[in-house]
Amino acid sequence: MGMLNHLVVSGGEPFIQPEALVALISSLKAEKELHITIETNGTLYNQSLVEAIDFFSISPKLKNSVPTREKLQKTKAVIPCEPEKFEKTRCNIQVIQSIIDRCKTSDNKDFQLKFVVQNHDEIEEIENDFLNCLTGWKPDDVVLMPLGSTPDELKQTRMVAVEAAIERGWRYSPRLQINYFGGKAGV
Repeated sequence: MGMLNHLVVSGGEPFIQPEALVALISSLKAEKELHITIETNGTLYNQSLVEAIDFFSISPKLKNSVPTREKLQKTKAVIPCEPEKFEKTRCNIQVIQSIIDRCKTSDNKDFQLKFVVQNHDEIEEIENDFLNCLTGWKPDDVVLMPLGSTPDELKQTRMVAVEAAIERGWRYSPRLQINYFGGKAGV
């Protein structure tokens, strides 16, 4: 078995518990030289955690992620906040910009802006509500991933993501776990 040299921290939202995460990462880096990536929605900021991380996969939530009352009733999901509050807190351009700025002043930090999309309106939202409000990013810092949790759902959204990425010089990321394992939970 190969040596572990890259660790990805995801969640939920890892920045919710920054002190514990800084302690864990510091301990791991003291034992072994690891490259640490964090998956974050870019709404919370903690300077100590930002300093501990090597690569930021910032995946802001688009309007399609807002848990409307209809979606909640359909899925019978229980969320800890009201949909209206989620809408107000799902985007924090200042936090995203702060992470980009820190990466730009460091030789050993980098980032990507990853968006999960299903239609052309969301491409416009990405450009208008995020990219036009941010500085210091390049087209190849932007990654599009199609929305879908089954192969059939991905067939419907894949071309939107592929075409937008090609037209704009952005990157495209398939959802390999769905391609290989279908919609199976826990993969």
